[in-house]
Amino acid sequence: MEQIRTKEKYQVRQIKQGEETSNIENGNYSPNTGSFFGENRLSSVKQVLQTNSKDIEQIIKDVNEVKRSLGM
Repeated sequence: MEQIRTKEKYQVRQIKQGEETSNIENGNYSPNTGSFFGENRLSSVKQVLQTNSKDIEQIIKDVNEVKRSLGM
């Protein structure tokens, strides 16, 4: 589970960095906003990543339960 959380944080960081680079290159940088990412977009990406993490976590639990029931 820690790997999934770490991956999620890494992906969000990569998206922010890519957006920052794109905005700087396009001249859209605004230091007053405190963020290169619109809050709605960041929230949406975060929600998707969290949902995926929860789905993966449930799949792992299910697989481990099946392994236990099969005596593996």
